[in-house]
Amino acid sequence: MEFFKRVDKNGKTFFNKNKNALSPTVATILMVVLILILAAIIFAWMRGFIRDSVEKNGLTAEKVCRELKFDAYYNTAGSKLSIVNEGNYAINGFEIKTVSGGNAARIPFYYSIAPASALPPYYVLLQEPFESVELFPIILGTPDGKSSVTKRYVCLHNSKKIIVS
Repeated sequence: MEFFKRVDKNGKTFFNKNKNALSPTVATILMVVLILILAAIIFAWMRGFIRDSVEKNGLTAEKVCRELKFDAYYNTAGSKLSIVNEGNYAINGFEIKTVSGGNAARIPFYYSIAPASALPPYYVLLQEPFESVELFPIILGTPDGKSSVTKRYVCLHNSKKIIVS
């Protein structure tokens, strides 16, 4: 603080008031703007962790996903994927993840499979080579449980992984 300290000819110490600085009003406005920008960045970052609420038949999408039962088979001879819906809810498609040499690709596949029915194997043709295929079922629900607008929901915790040899 010696930089701002001045001594007059009588030996009296005082601080130089002629130095330029921000006024308290400008400093407060800058601080509020900085806080708002940080809050917007944190909000945008946190939105990626929060999933929208989707309902189907009065149940949450997570509960319906836990109750989905399906099986899948991959025929390497014909490069065809067969899927059987063994559950009580329709599956409205799959997000298909293929892994090849450490690289993963996700392919959306929208085809409704009714309960207790199968997808014909000629509908899904995958390009080889890949080491594994993982299927994530997709269901349709409404965002608030009442509207007529439907929304796709990918069941990330109920998947079927097929190792291709």
